[in-house]
Amino acid sequence: MQSTALPSSTCSELDRLNRNFLWGSSSEKKKMHMVGWNKVCRPRNEGGLGLYTAKPRNIALLAKLNWRLFHEKDSLWAKTLLAKYCPHGPLDISARPKKSGSCIWRGLKMGNDVFKQGIRWVVNNGQQVSFWHDKWVGNSLLRDVIQGPLPPGENSFRVSDVIEGSGFWDFSRLSITLPSTTQDYIRAVHVCTISLQQDQLAWESSDGEFCLEKAYLLACTSPTINSSPSAWIWKVFTSPRICFFLWQCYHLSVPVRDTLASRGLNVPPYCPRCLVANETLIHMLRDCPDSISFWQALNIPVACKQSFSFPVSDWLHFNCTSTRSFDGTLSWQSVFAFGLWNLWLRRNQVIFNDRPCLPDPFTSTMSYAYEFFCLLGKCPKCRNLSPIPVKWTPPSMGWAKLNTDGSSMGNLGIAGGGGVIRDSFGVWVGGFSRAIGHTTSVQAELRALKDGLNLAIDLEIPYLDIEMDSLVAVNLVNSTVITNVFLSSIVGDCRCLLEKFERFTLKHIYREANGVADILAKAGCDQQVDFLCFSLAPAHVLAALDFDNSNVLRFRLI
Repeated sequence: MQSTALPSSTCSELDRLNRNFLWGSSSEKKKMHMVGWNKVCRPRNEGGLGLYTAKPRNIALLAKLNWRLFHEKDSLWAKTLLAKYCPHGPLDISARPKKSGSCIWRGLKMGNDVFKQGIRWVVNNGQQVSFWHDKWVGNSLLRDVIQGPLPPGENSFRVSDVIEGSGFWDFSRLSITLPSTTQDYIRAVHVCTISLQQDQLAWESSDGEFCLEKAYLLACTSPTINSSPSAWIWKVFTSPRICFFLWQCYHLSVPVRDTLASRGLNVPPYCPRCLVANETLIHMLRDCPDSISFWQALNIPVACKQSFSFPVSDWLHFNCTSTRSFDGTLSWQSVFAFGLWNLWLRRNQVIFNDRPCLPDPFTSTMSYAYEFFCLLGKCPKCRNLSPIPVKWTPPSMGWAKLNTDGSSMGNLGIAGGGGVIRDSFGVWVGGFSRAIGHTTSVQAELRALKDGLNLAIDLEIPYLDIEMDSLVAVNLVNSTVITNVFLSSIVGDCRCLLEKFERFTLKHIYREANGVADILAKAGCDQQVDFLCFSLAPAHVLAALDFDNSNVLRFRLI
């Protein structure tokens, strides 16, 4: 499957075996498949189990083989295939596979379309990337954003042709006015001005490395269905078996009598416990007199009682995502989930074991919940937080301190950066704010760091303490390798700038000790000019400056 294109009949047989395994069917004993296979194979956040159908999975793995061919061009297997089938390089797999040709080559051909859909350019200097006809910003080609013909000279523009020498974007070189949103995305693309890096192709993932899940979604022919969010099901503090039961409840596919009758089975629709109403899912779990007495005995938290009149999906979601404590030890979401499971077991004992007098479900629910708690510990959502003191501290004598921050309104969203340099007495030395464009918070943090380092170099500061409230950004710069190709240019520039100081430190601090930089970064999101430098403290940060110099403590819960 990883190197060969499987026949469709083989893929269908694999899907059949997987379906039967999931629902416990075999050639000797057939069982009802309660949820359709197309729903089962959706991602978890779309209501599925995240399983794979065989054909798209095969294509996704063959796309990964294309990725390996592209990145392992100097290996023996890649040289052999490229020399025989693709003399123009791994991105030009256009030759039709022959029946006598390599099965690996036929597999590469099948996965090539998904591979091409999943890659994009990372702009470092912009000299290799077509401004209009390559995917390098946003989710589509810039040529698709505009209508009508392009002037002959502009049609062949490289990205570097729209960059002013110091790394700023110059849209006046275009005869066409791009939409303002598109301009915001372009402004946020960082161009190398210090470190010498070439443009490169990367996978469209968070870090630029190949992502099999992304390739699988591209290979699926059925469109993504925007169903109600369901990722909460798998975060409930309970056992995996009960999470699966909650997933069945989410799809209204628990085999209660009303559901079985609607699927053509000849079963009486009435509830086996009360013998009055039809046994629907909500009746079995909540509205049956037997279930009502159970929930009343359980002493529901006051804040959750109102939910017991909600529709079934809202009722389940409200209680399974609750952060309320049940008795000071157990979480309500855990007790609630075990309660649902015990009601289902109680109902099955009545039907299949013919036991009308059953043990108290309250006792068994609490027993299961306490046992689960003792084995796994406290629910992460209900952990106790402890306060710690946090405050800004001035640098050592003879040093300066740079605080920077980046802000993204939505992450991905309109972003700004800001920073401040102060001396060992807490006196303002310099500051700045920048409008970055439309990007992530990590990109904004790194852009702010670069601006702050440039400002410190212009002020001829030899010894510099640097503080940021983004641990991700600090780790990226301090690391010996660059683990994210989309951030390689900005991280490389920051490392080159750090080498210009005689001594420096770069460390992470909590947000509460970074208040001045935070104000400047948020101001950068709204300002109309690209960059503002402040030799004197602007009025809107004076209160935060005074607070930092007052030695008053803030407290942070961790």
